[in-house]
Amino acid sequence: MHIQANSSSVPTKPVERNRLRNIGIVAHINAGKTTTTERILYHAGSTRFVGDVDRGNTVTDYLEQERNRGITITSAAVTYNWKKHRINLIDTPGHVDFTIEVERSLSVLDGAVTILDASAGVEAQTITVWNQAAKYKLPNVIFLNKYDKPQADYTMCMKDIKETLNLNAKLVQIPIETKGGFLTIIDVINRQCFSWTDPSLDHGSKFQTESLAKCQLDKKHLELVEETREKLINCLTDIDEDLADHALSCDKISQVSGDSLAKAIRKATISCQLCPVLIGSSFKYVGVQQLMDAIVNYLPSPLDREYQLRGSTSINEPSKTSKTCLFIFKITHDNRLGPLSYVKVCNGTLVKQQRLLSLSQSQVEQVKRIYRVFADELQEIETPVCKDDIVVISGLDHSRTGDILVDQNFRPKISSSDKLAAVPLKLLDESIIVPQINQMEPVYHCSVESRTVAHQLKLEHALNCISREDPSFTYEIDEVGITTIRGMGKLHLEVTRDRIESEYGIDPILGPLQISYRETIDGSAIEELSVNKLVNSIRNVASIRISLCSKQNAGVWTAKMLKLDTNGDNSLGRLRSDHRKAIESGFLSALSHGPLKGYPLIDCSILLLDFTANGRCSLPVISSIASQCLSSAIKRCSPILLEPIMLLEVVAPKEFSGSILRDIASRRGLVLSTVAKNDNTITIRSQTPLAALGDYSEFLMVSTSGRGSFSLELHSYARSSDTSSPFADY
Repeated sequence: MHIQANSSSVPTKPVERNRLRNIGIVAHINAGKTTTTERILYHAGSTRFVGDVDRGNTVTDYLEQERNRGITITSAAVTYNWKKHRINLIDTPGHVDFTIEVERSLSVLDGAVTILDASAGVEAQTITVWNQAAKYKLPNVIFLNKYDKPQADYTMCMKDIKETLNLNAKLVQIPIETKGGFLTIIDVINRQCFSWTDPSLDHGSKFQTESLAKCQLDKKHLELVEETREKLINCLTDIDEDLADHALSCDKISQVSGDSLAKAIRKATISCQLCPVLIGSSFKYVGVQQLMDAIVNYLPSPLDREYQLRGSTSINEPSKTSKTCLFIFKITHDNRLGPLSYVKVCNGTLVKQQRLLSLSQSQVEQVKRIYRVFADELQEIETPVCKDDIVVISGLDHSRTGDILVDQNFRPKISSSDKLAAVPLKLLDESIIVPQINQMEPVYHCSVESRTVAHQLKLEHALNCISREDPSFTYEIDEVGITTIRGMGKLHLEVTRDRIESEYGIDPILGPLQISYRETIDGSAIEELSVNKLVNSIRNVASIRISLCSKQNAGVWTAKMLKLDTNGDNSLGRLRSDHRKAIESGFLSALSHGPLKGYPLIDCSILLLDFTANGRCSLPVISSIASQCLSSAIKRCSPILLEPIMLLEVVAPKEFSGSILRDIASRRGLVLSTVAKNDNTITIRSQTPLAALGDYSEFLMVSTSGRGSFSLELHSYARSSDTSSPFADY
């Protein structure tokens, strides 16, 4: 990170809420997200040169690990102005190992741009990020990128979008190849042609805009435009009454005005009833400015977004409280500035030196400085930051990613509403909408140690900083001092190792990469345990009784899931809060190490039937008795070892499909689908145990002569059918 005192690339003046756009760019790996972002920033005047992924000089891929690998690893936020609008844009990773980066970025956005490779259609990670965006009910604009490739086919892409994403997507542009080999884009809304003579000369800044009548298109192209426009109108008239009335007032459907059509598209997009599809080639500088216009014209402002999520609330109604509320969706560490927190102002205003309370950490934090962000460039701002804006602040020493900070005197009561129940959002005092980030389960782990004793404390500091930044990365130090780190994949842990070395000056030693299994139970049991002993000359008397049973798809047990049997003949109605926390701590300890192989337990339900303790019983004793009681119950419930099942997607030439399918079967995989593409490739999706995929990259490279590729993401955990303990060396 570095600070620019007077940087024109970072807009700092406040804007009205209806002219603000908080958007993200999401896609499968190598679909062109970062390239598109570079072109957008150049056209907006935020950069003076166009960065290139292959050259490693892009704005948003600023980490050394990103530039070396040519992929996006961490989400990068940039702010730019376009046609009197302020756009906060977040470029997200496409690799499955960094899915949490996408998740926490989407939580603060109002809309998204989904980029597809026009020659590949919907790919594995596209489905993942689309499902994440759908969870937050984010309005979307789709951009069919790389249309300069010979295999590009918008018909195939539209079919793929409809069948794979089950989405009502409609083309608002049509591509036409000209004699010079450069792309001409037809805007079906206003019946205009956008053409580029040689976009490489001026980075696509200059293009010609002509009406269809002056373009001298073939009759078949004119008929295609009118057919596409008519389908779009027919679709929108079923959604928008105003457009339907306007269409009825016209003698012909072709007389529907472009302005009326654009307004209907915006309304339908914001309500997630339609997804407009644009076409271009970011690398060739074609269609990027039209995409920038679509972001402003079709994606919602925070006012629109609030009305979308809470339709009964007027978009002009002021908040019931002016108390400040922030949501931290990302944290980075700077050697000079310390922790830098990326926040969205969910309510009120944010000013320097403001003191705020972290709800989850119960710590009061002070905002030292506020910055407007442009990837790794920061510009300090002095003016108050208004609701819905995204900025970076320094001075938060205890907060973590996903924390909510509120005014010290504000004690909100978390509630929910019917409209927000289906989305990972919640309400504070029925007025403030804040996001929730789901915890993701790491599927790999390995040991790590420093080469010298002197570096051990520095290593622990580095791991603590990285775990604060990344909720999908965890570490623990056991009772004998062995440190174990956990992550989402081999690349995830490799990048973490590189960061420890480059950012913290430590060369760590990593053990073999191992799969993170899980354990669960099959059955139920009621267990009771009592204790009566002297500890430091104090008599500790306690008794606990619990009921344990399996609960499918419950995931990881947390303290919030503890249920009390308050209807029984017991004293749980008067259970002290400190005793309850001690019991929960004991349960968490027992569940963190299962009886079979020491892996964490999942899919368990615990009911506290009874608990008594004398007034002098210590909290550690209570935690210990709770842990012992639960451990005994687990052993009586037929523990089961679970292995991670991955969603494997393979893309390869069709002639290799037979060998790939046979290999998947030999790896205990279940084939879900095989889809043939127009470019002579086939996409094979399957559910395959991670334990059987240790050498898959080598197999695919050899069997397809390097012409195949694959991606993985965690699908579920299932009963292990392989008794071996597979691992992969680093």
